[in-house]
Amino acid sequence: MAEKKIDEAGATPVVPAQKGSRSLFAPLAMILIGVLFLLDNLNVLPPLNWGAALRFWPLALIFLGLNVLVVQFRRPLGTVLSLLVTAVTLATFGYLLLSDAPEADLRGLGLPVSDAAELREETFALSAEGITSAEVTLHLGNFPTSIGPLNDGGLIAGSVWTRGAVQMEPERDGDGHLELEVGVRENPGDWFDPRTWQAGEARRWTIDLSPTVPLDLHIDAGNGATTAALDELNLTALTIDSGNGALEATLPDGEYEIGVDSGNGSVRLQLPQGVEARVEYDTGNGSLNVDGRFERVSGDRDEGVYETPGYEAAGGLAIRLDSGNGSVTITTP
Repeated sequence: MAEKKIDEAGATPVVPAQKGSRSLFAPLAMILIGVLFLLDNLNVLPPLNWGAALRFWPLALIFLGLNVLVVQFRRPLGTVLSLLVTAVTLATFGYLLLSDAPEADLRGLGLPVSDAAELREETFALSAEGITSAEVTLHLGNFPTSIGPLNDGGLIAGSVWTRGAVQMEPERDGDGHLELEVGVRENPGDWFDPRTWQAGEARRWTIDLSPTVPLDLHIDAGNGATTAALDELNLTALTIDSGNGALEATLPDGEYEIGVDSGNGSVRLQLPQGVEARVEYDTGNGSLNVDGRFERVSGDRDEGVYETPGYEAAGGLAIRLDSGNGSVTITTP
Protein backbone atom coordinates (compact mmCIF):
# COMPACT_ATOMS: atom_id res chain seq x y z
CA MET A 1 0.00 0.00 0.00
CA ALA A 2 2.86 2.36 0.93
CA GLU A 3 4.64 1.40 -2.29
CA LYS A 4 1.58 2.40 -4.31
CA LYS A 5 1.46 5.84 -2.65
CA ILE A 6 5.15 6.39 -3.44
CA ASP A 7 4.53 5.49 -7.08
CA GLU A 8 1.62 7.95 -7.23
CA ALA A 9 3.63 10.66 -5.50
CA GLY A 10 6.49 10.19 -7.91
CA ALA A 11 4.30 10.36 -11.00
CA THR A 12 5.03 13.09 -13.52
CA PRO A 13 2.68 16.02 -12.84
CA VAL A 14 0.27 17.01 -15.63
CA VAL A 15 1.12 20.43 -17.05
CA PRO A 16 -1.99 22.34 -18.18
CA ALA A 17 -2.00 23.43 -21.82
CA GLN A 18 -0.95 27.02 -22.25
CA LYS A 19 -3.68 29.28 -23.58
CA GLY A 20 -3.29 31.33 -26.73
CA SER A 21 -2.47 35.01 -26.65
CA ARG A 22 -4.95 37.75 -26.02
CA SER A 23 -6.22 39.82 -28.95
CA LEU A 24 -5.85 43.56 -28.65
CA PHE A 25 -7.50 44.26 -32.01
CA ALA A 26 -11.09 44.97 -30.97
CA PRO A 27 -10.56 47.08 -27.81
CA LEU A 28 -7.85 49.28 -29.30
CA ALA A 29 -9.81 49.75 -32.55
CA MET A 30 -12.94 50.78 -30.62
CA ILE A 31 -10.99 53.26 -28.51
CA LEU A 32 -9.28 54.90 -31.47
CA ILE A 33 -12.48 55.03 -33.57
CA GLY A 34 -14.31 56.64 -30.65
CA VAL A 35 -11.57 59.24 -30.23
CA LEU A 36 -11.61 59.93 -33.97
CA PHE A 37 -15.38 60.49 -34.05
CA LEU A 38 -15.22 62.69 -30.94
CA LEU A 39 -12.52 64.92 -32.42
CA ASP A 40 -14.45 65.11 -35.68
CA ASN A 41 -17.63 66.16 -33.87
CA LEU A 42 -15.65 68.83 -32.02
CA ASN A 43 -14.25 70.11 -35.34
CA VAL A 44 -10.73 69.49 -34.15
CA LEU A 45 -9.97 67.44 -37.27
CA PRO A 46 -10.39 68.38 -40.92
CA PRO A 47 -13.28 66.67 -42.81
CA LEU A 48 -12.72 62.91 -42.81
CA ASN A 49 -12.12 61.28 -46.19
CA TRP A 50 -14.73 58.53 -45.93
CA GLY A 51 -14.63 57.88 -49.65
CA ALA A 52 -11.00 56.73 -49.54
CA ALA A 53 -11.55 54.57 -46.45
CA LEU A 54 -14.61 52.87 -47.93
CA ARG A 55 -12.86 52.06 -51.19
CA PHE A 56 -10.27 50.07 -49.22
CA TRP A 57 -12.57 48.48 -46.63
CA PRO A 58 -11.52 44.90 -47.66
CA LEU A 59 -8.18 45.66 -45.99
CA ALA A 60 -10.04 45.47 -42.67
CA LEU A 61 -10.93 41.83 -43.41
CA ILE A 62 -7.29 41.06 -44.27
CA PHE A 63 -5.98 42.62 -41.06
CA LEU A 64 -8.69 40.91 -39.00
CA GLY A 65 -7.70 37.53 -40.49
CA LEU A 66 -4.03 38.19 -39.68
CA ASN A 67 -4.98 39.02 -36.11
CA VAL A 68 -6.90 35.73 -35.77
CA LEU A 69 -3.75 33.88 -36.90
CA VAL A 70 -1.20 35.63 -34.69
CA VAL A 71 -3.19 35.19 -31.47
CA GLN A 72 -2.71 31.43 -31.89
CA PHE A 73 0.93 31.86 -30.88
CA ARG A 74 1.82 31.48 -27.22
CA ARG A 75 2.21 34.44 -24.97
CA PRO A 76 3.84 36.90 -25.10
CA LEU A 77 4.69 36.54 -28.80
CA GLY A 78 1.08 36.35 -29.98
CA THR A 79 0.06 39.38 -27.93
CA VAL A 80 2.94 41.44 -29.32
CA LEU A 81 2.07 40.41 -32.89
CA SER A 82 -1.60 41.25 -32.29
CA LEU A 83 -0.54 44.70 -31.09
CA LEU A 84 1.56 45.11 -34.26
CA VAL A 85 -1.32 44.08 -36.57
CA THR A 86 -3.66 46.44 -34.72
CA ALA A 87 -1.21 49.33 -35.04
CA VAL A 88 -0.79 48.77 -38.79
CA THR A 89 -4.58 48.55 -39.27
CA LEU A 90 -5.32 51.74 -37.38
CA ALA A 91 -2.43 53.58 -39.04
CA THR A 92 -3.66 52.56 -42.50
CA PHE A 93 -7.27 53.59 -42.03
CA GLY A 94 -6.28 56.64 -40.01
CA TYR A 95 -4.19 57.80 -42.94
CA LEU A 96 -7.04 57.20 -45.39
CA LEU A 97 -9.51 59.11 -43.22
CA LEU A 98 -7.26 62.03 -42.32
CA SER A 99 -5.53 62.58 -45.64
CA ASP A 100 -7.24 65.10 -47.91
CA ALA A 101 -6.27 63.29 -51.11
CA PRO A 102 -4.40 60.00 -50.62
CA GLU A 103 -5.21 58.95 -54.17
CA ALA A 104 -1.97 60.43 -55.57
CA ASP A 105 0.14 58.43 -53.09
CA LEU A 106 -1.83 55.26 -53.84
CA ARG A 107 -1.38 55.75 -57.57
CA GLY A 108 2.34 56.15 -56.92
CA LEU A 109 2.31 52.60 -55.53
CA GLY A 110 0.74 51.36 -58.76
CA LEU A 111 -2.71 50.83 -57.22
CA PRO A 112 -5.81 51.57 -59.33
CA VAL A 113 -7.81 54.38 -57.71
CA SER A 114 -10.93 55.90 -59.19
CA ASP A 115 -11.82 59.50 -58.50
CA ALA A 116 -14.78 59.95 -56.15
CA ALA A 117 -17.83 61.50 -57.78
CA GLU A 118 -18.63 65.00 -56.60
CA LEU A 119 -22.06 65.96 -55.34
CA ARG A 120 -23.75 68.02 -58.06
CA GLU A 121 -27.15 69.32 -59.10
CA GLU A 122 -28.90 67.52 -61.96
CA THR A 123 -32.08 68.63 -63.71
CA PHE A 124 -34.70 66.60 -65.58
CA ALA A 125 -37.96 67.17 -67.45
CA LEU A 126 -40.54 65.23 -69.45
CA SER A 127 -43.19 66.60 -71.78
CA ALA A 128 -46.89 65.87 -71.26
CA GLU A 129 -47.60 65.81 -75.01
CA GLY A 130 -49.89 62.92 -75.91
CA ILE A 131 -50.19 61.71 -72.29
CA THR A 132 -53.76 61.15 -71.11
CA SER A 133 -52.93 59.76 -67.63
CA ALA A 134 -49.84 58.80 -65.68
CA GLU A 135 -48.68 56.65 -62.80
CA VAL A 136 -45.66 58.41 -61.28
CA THR A 137 -43.37 57.01 -58.58
CA LEU A 138 -40.91 59.36 -56.87
CA HIS A 139 -37.97 57.73 -55.09
CA LEU A 140 -36.62 60.43 -52.79
CA GLY A 141 -33.41 60.34 -50.78
CA ASN A 142 -31.85 61.96 -47.72
CA PHE A 143 -32.26 65.50 -49.02
CA PRO A 144 -35.13 67.85 -48.16
CA THR A 145 -37.65 67.82 -51.00
CA SER A 146 -40.39 70.10 -52.29
CA ILE A 147 -43.15 68.75 -54.56
CA GLY A 148 -45.56 71.11 -56.28
CA PRO A 149 -47.46 72.02 -59.48
CA LEU A 150 -45.69 72.51 -62.81
CA ASN A 151 -46.67 75.64 -64.75
CA ASP A 152 -45.02 75.13 -68.16
CA GLY A 153 -47.29 72.41 -69.55
CA GLY A 154 -44.92 69.49 -69.01
CA LEU A 155 -45.61 66.29 -67.09
CA ILE A 156 -42.70 66.54 -64.67
CA ALA A 157 -39.61 68.67 -64.12
CA GLY A 158 -37.17 69.10 -61.28
CA SER A 159 -33.67 69.26 -59.93
CA VAL A 160 -31.89 66.87 -57.57
CA TRP A 161 -28.51 66.65 -55.86
CA THR A 162 -26.59 63.43 -56.45
CA ARG A 163 -23.18 61.84 -56.93
CA GLY A 164 -24.70 59.48 -59.47
CA ALA A 165 -27.20 59.91 -62.28
CA VAL A 166 -30.88 60.76 -62.56
CA GLN A 167 -32.96 57.66 -63.21
CA MET A 168 -36.12 58.08 -65.30
CA GLU A 169 -37.85 54.99 -66.67
CA PRO A 170 -41.00 55.90 -68.64
CA GLU A 171 -43.22 53.21 -70.16
CA ARG A 172 -46.06 54.39 -72.36
CA ASP A 173 -48.90 52.40 -73.88
CA GLY A 174 -50.92 53.05 -77.02
CA ASP A 175 -53.73 54.81 -75.16
CA GLY A 176 -51.47 57.56 -73.82
CA HIS A 177 -51.09 56.13 -70.31
CA LEU A 178 -47.57 56.57 -68.92
CA GLU A 179 -45.82 54.75 -66.09
CA LEU A 180 -42.80 56.64 -64.79
CA GLU A 181 -40.28 56.09 -62.00
CA VAL A 182 -37.97 58.93 -61.00
CA GLY A 183 -34.98 58.71 -58.67
CA VAL A 184 -31.19 58.64 -58.69
CA ARG A 185 -28.74 55.81 -59.24
CA GLU A 186 -25.69 56.05 -56.98
CA ASN A 187 -22.74 54.00 -55.77
CA PRO A 188 -23.99 51.97 -52.75
CA GLY A 189 -20.68 52.74 -51.00
CA ASP A 190 -21.74 56.39 -50.76
CA TRP A 191 -24.58 55.36 -48.44
CA PHE A 192 -22.01 54.73 -45.69
CA ASP A 193 -20.41 58.16 -46.12
CA PRO A 194 -21.65 60.36 -43.22
CA ARG A 195 -21.33 63.40 -45.48
CA THR A 196 -24.37 62.11 -47.38
CA TRP A 197 -26.46 61.79 -44.22
CA GLN A 198 -26.91 65.51 -43.76
CA ALA A 199 -28.44 67.81 -46.34
CA GLY A 200 -29.19 71.47 -45.85
CA GLU A 201 -31.68 73.74 -47.60
CA ALA A 202 -29.03 74.70 -50.16
CA ARG A 203 -29.27 71.16 -51.57
CA ARG A 204 -33.04 70.79 -51.61
CA TRP A 205 -34.66 68.59 -54.26
CA THR A 206 -37.52 70.20 -56.19
CA ILE A 207 -40.02 68.17 -58.23
CA ASP A 208 -43.00 69.69 -60.02
CA LEU A 209 -45.87 67.75 -61.59
CA SER A 210 -48.56 68.54 -64.14
CA PRO A 211 -51.76 69.99 -62.58
CA THR A 212 -53.88 68.84 -65.54
CA VAL A 213 -52.83 65.24 -66.31
CA PRO A 214 -54.66 62.70 -64.07
CA LEU A 215 -51.99 61.28 -61.77
CA ASP A 216 -51.70 58.11 -59.72
CA LEU A 217 -48.86 59.37 -57.50
CA HIS A 218 -46.51 57.26 -55.36
CA ILE A 219 -44.13 59.04 -53.00
CA ASP A 220 -41.28 57.04 -51.45
CA ALA A 221 -39.99 59.73 -49.11
CA GLY A 222 -36.76 58.06 -47.98
CA ASN A 223 -35.06 59.67 -44.99
CA GLY A 224 -35.46 63.33 -45.83
CA ALA A 225 -38.05 65.97 -44.96
CA THR A 226 -40.65 66.36 -47.72
CA THR A 227 -43.16 69.14 -48.32
CA ALA A 228 -45.76 68.18 -50.93
CA ALA A 229 -48.14 70.90 -52.16
CA LEU A 230 -50.53 68.61 -54.04
CA ASP A 231 -53.69 70.68 -53.74
CA GLU A 232 -53.51 71.89 -57.38
CA LEU A 233 -52.84 68.45 -58.87
CA ASN A 234 -55.39 66.18 -60.54
CA LEU A 235 -54.91 63.10 -58.36
CA THR A 236 -56.68 59.82 -59.04
CA ALA A 237 -54.80 58.00 -56.26
CA LEU A 238 -52.01 58.72 -53.80
CA THR A 239 -49.60 56.36 -52.02
CA ILE A 240 -47.18 57.64 -49.37
CA ASP A 241 -44.30 55.79 -47.74
CA SER A 242 -42.53 58.20 -45.41
CA GLY A 243 -39.65 55.80 -44.61
CA ASN A 244 -37.65 57.32 -41.77
CA GLY A 245 -38.35 60.89 -42.79
CA ALA A 246 -41.08 63.47 -42.28
CA LEU A 247 -43.67 64.31 -44.91
CA GLU A 248 -46.27 67.06 -44.92
CA ALA A 249 -48.82 67.14 -47.75
CA THR A 250 -51.74 69.38 -48.68
CA LEU A 251 -54.30 67.41 -50.68
CA PRO A 252 -56.72 68.30 -53.50
CA ASP A 253 -60.46 67.79 -53.37
CA GLY A 254 -62.08 64.83 -55.07
CA GLU A 255 -62.98 61.19 -54.56
CA TYR A 256 -59.83 59.08 -54.62
CA GLU A 257 -57.97 56.62 -52.43
CA ILE A 258 -54.93 57.41 -50.29
CA GLY A 259 -52.59 54.76 -48.88
CA VAL A 260 -50.20 55.78 -46.11
CA ASP A 261 -47.34 53.82 -44.57
CA SER A 262 -45.52 56.04 -42.11
CA GLY A 263 -42.77 53.45 -41.43
CA ASN A 264 -40.59 54.98 -38.73
CA GLY A 265 -41.26 58.53 -39.83
CA SER A 266 -44.10 61.01 -39.58
CA VAL A 267 -46.85 62.05 -41.99
CA ARG A 268 -49.09 65.10 -41.78
CA LEU A 269 -52.02 65.34 -44.20
CA GLN A 270 -53.89 68.62 -44.68
CA LEU A 271 -57.30 67.88 -46.23
CA PRO A 272 -59.19 70.43 -48.36
CA GLN A 273 -61.70 72.66 -46.62
CA GLY A 274 -65.12 71.04 -46.34
CA VAL A 275 -64.04 67.69 -47.76
CA GLU A 276 -65.54 64.50 -46.36
CA ALA A 277 -63.18 61.63 -45.54
CA ARG A 278 -62.97 58.10 -44.17
CA VAL A 279 -59.85 56.82 -42.39
CA GLU A 280 -59.37 53.08 -42.02
CA TYR A 281 -56.37 52.59 -39.74
CA ASP A 282 -54.05 50.04 -38.21
CA THR A 283 -51.54 51.94 -36.11
CA GLY A 284 -49.30 49.03 -35.11
CA ASN A 285 -46.70 50.56 -32.77
CA GLY A 286 -47.34 54.04 -34.15
CA SER A 287 -49.94 56.72 -33.51
CA LEU A 288 -52.81 58.44 -35.30
CA ASN A 289 -54.14 61.93 -34.58
CA VAL A 290 -57.28 63.26 -36.28
CA ASP A 291 -59.01 66.59 -35.76
CA GLY A 292 -62.44 67.18 -34.21
CA ARG A 293 -64.44 66.64 -37.42
CA PHE A 294 -63.71 62.92 -37.35
CA GLU A 295 -65.71 60.43 -35.33
CA ARG A 296 -64.71 56.84 -34.62
CA VAL A 297 -67.40 54.62 -36.13
CA SER A 298 -65.77 51.28 -35.31
CA GLY A 299 -62.76 49.72 -33.68
CA ASP A 300 -60.48 50.94 -30.92
CA ARG A 301 -57.33 52.99 -30.45
CA ASP A 302 -55.15 50.59 -32.45
CA GLU A 303 -57.41 49.54 -35.31
CA GLY A 304 -60.70 50.82 -36.66
CA VAL A 305 -62.42 53.47 -38.77
CA TYR A 306 -62.88 57.23 -38.46
CA GLU A 307 -65.32 59.21 -40.62
CA THR A 308 -66.45 62.80 -41.01
CA PRO A 309 -70.20 63.27 -40.55
CA GLY A 310 -71.13 63.59 -44.24
CA TYR A 311 -68.95 60.86 -45.71
CA GLU A 312 -71.60 58.17 -45.76
CA ALA A 313 -73.94 60.32 -47.85
CA ALA A 314 -71.55 62.35 -50.03
CA GLY A 315 -68.41 60.21 -50.27
CA GLY A 316 -64.98 61.80 -50.39
CA LEU A 317 -61.41 60.80 -49.62
CA ALA A 318 -60.81 57.17 -48.61
CA ILE A 319 -57.62 56.91 -46.55
CA ARG A 320 -56.03 53.56 -45.65
CA LEU A 321 -53.40 53.90 -42.95
CA ASP A 322 -50.72 51.52 -41.72
CA SER A 323 -48.57 53.64 -39.44
CA GLY A 324 -45.93 51.04 -38.49
CA ASN A 325 -43.76 52.72 -35.86
CA GLY A 326 -44.40 56.23 -37.09
CA SER A 327 -47.00 58.91 -36.48
CA VAL A 328 -49.77 60.25 -38.72
CA THR A 329 -51.74 63.45 -38.28
CA ILE A 330 -54.83 64.23 -40.38
CA THR A 331 -56.31 67.71 -40.18
CA THR A 332 -58.93 69.78 -41.99
CA PRO A 333 -59.32 73.58 -41.97
